[in-house]
Amino acid sequence: MTEDAVATVGVIAVATVADSAAGLPVGEVDDKMIAYAERIIGRYDSNNDKQLVKSEYEKMLMSPVAADANRDGIITVKEYALWMQSRRR
Repeated sequence: MTEDAVATVGVIAVATVADSAAGLPVGEVDDKMIAYAERIIGRYDSNNDKQLVKSEYEKMLMSPVAADANRDGIITVKEYALWMQSRRR
């Protein structure tokens, strides 16, 4: 398993544990996290497509690369929200 795959599995595993501990269905994000992710992405989303690509997120102070769960180079609102939710617990 590659380092990227391990990181992805780690984010998903942490999100799964956090979700079940919070009483949410696995893989679900609470509405507050979605709203927070939308605000953060909105600050850096230069083309207003509601997602971040490398040229947009490289301006951020904290790299959100680990949030890209499917490793397609695009960070969606849900991916970012899941990542932030997993870090919060």
